[in-house]
Amino acid sequence: MGREKKLLQRKQKLRTYKKLFVIATEGEKTEKNYFKEIQESDLNDSDLIRIEILESPDGESSPKHVLKRLTDYKKKYPIIERDELWLVIDKDRWGEGHLSEVAQETMQKGFYLAVSNPCFELWLYLHYKNVSELSNEEKLQIEENKKYRKWTYLETLLKKAATKYSKTQIGFPEYIQLIPRAIDNAKLLDTSTDDRWPQTLGTRVYLLVEKLVK
Repeated sequence: MGREKKLLQRKQKLRTYKKLFVIATEGEKTEKNYFKEIQESDLNDSDLIRIEILESPDGESSPKHVLKRLTDYKKKYPIIERDELWLVIDKDRWGEGHLSEVAQETMQKGFYLAVSNPCFELWLYLHYKNVSELSNEEKLQIEENKKYRKWTYLETLLKKAATKYSKTQIGFPEYIQLIPRAIDNAKLLDTSTDDRWPQTLGTRVYLLVEKLVK
């Protein structure tokens, strides 16, 4: 045990950055590519922080699977007190009971939680639109996010708002420049900050992104 502790301390001293953010996402591509773009952008100070993104294997996207990936990572790699481990998950496909159980375990483990209601695409749309200004009817359509043929309602809105948006090409460099606007718009929607996740339309991704950018 003494030898393992010394090895862990040695690895920590070799770190060239001050803080590590480990991000486990529900989505397989979109979230991963978005945070990767932040990692490689001028907004991220690599001398201060490092971003580690845990991919979502096919068929293992439930919040419990996302939580397990974070738990396994913490067991395997050296984590120090100031590091932060984040779950980035959606509400749309999971019941209150499932989310409540995951949120409770997340808190017990000292991890952070960023839930989007209904999904991560809302966070992307906030780069372009102040959703809090929309009518209640429009907000309800976004929250329900029904799918028509191959596109959800939010994906349809993003296709209209963004210069480039498709299932495979999202044009994230454009989003990165609009992050300050997205943070402001997300804060305007977040009217129930005492709740563990947005009970109505909203996203807590801004809490993480604020820490990742200069």
